[in-house]
Amino acid sequence: LFLGEVRDYNPSQIGSIMMVQGFAMMAAAPLTVKLSELLDQRLLAAIGIFCIAAGCWHNAFMTVDWGYGELFFPQVLRGFGNVACFVCLTNVTLGTLPAPELANASGLFNVMRNVGGAVGLALITTLMNQRTWLHWQQWAETTRASRGVFPQAVHQLSGALQPQLGAGSDAAAIGVIVRQASRQIATMAYNDLNWLLSLSLLASIPLIALLRKPNPANAGAGA
Repeated sequence: LFLGEVRDYNPSQIGSIMMVQGFAMMAAAPLTVKLSELLDQRLLAAIGIFCIAAGCWHNAFMTVDWGYGELFFPQVLRGFGNVACFVCLTNVTLGTLPAPELANASGLFNVMRNVGGAVGLALITTLMNQRTWLHWQQWAETTRASRGVFPQAVHQLSGALQPQLGAGSDAAAIGVIVRQASRQIATMAYNDLNWLLSLSLLASIPLIALLRKPNPANAGAGA
C-alpha cells in the first residue's frame, strides 16, 4: 500500500520489492527446522516475533523516498521471523496434544488464526483511517493563508506553472501542494501503525512463557 499510494509504483515494481520477504522465508525454512531441533521451540518462536517486531520498528521511520534499498533489510527480518514464528508456534500448539486430537485441533487452530488475522486487519484499517484524519487535521491547522510561508509557496509554484497553465496556475499550485501533503500524511500514518505493530509484537513475547513445552514424541506435529 505504501509503495502504491506514496511512491506510485506499478504492480510489477511492487512485486519486485515485496518478493524479498518471500525469498527470505524460503531461505529461512531449512534453518528454522534445524534450529527447532537444537533449541526450545518456544524460544525460537520468541526470536521470530522479535524479528518481525524489529522489521516493523525499522519501517516506523519511513519517508516518502523509501524504496528497494531501505525496505530490503526489514523484509528479510520479517521473512525469517514469519517462518520461525509460524512453524514453532504451530508445533508448540499441536505438539502438546495426543495424536487422536490433532485433526480437530489443527482445524480449530487454523480457524482461530484466520479469525484473528481478520480482526487484526480490521483494527489496523480503522486505526490507519483515524491516524490519517488526525494528521490531515494537524496539517490543516498549520497550512492557512494567514501563515506567510503558505501563500508564498503557492505564489512561487504558481509562477513556475504560469507559462503552461495561465490563469489556472494558482489552482494547479494548490493541487501540487495537496498531493505532496497527502504523500507525507500517508507516510506518517503508516509509520504510526508500524510503531503500534512493533510494540504489540514485543508485548506478546512474554506470553510465550505460558505455553507448555511439546512432548518429545509429538514435537513435530505442526510440521
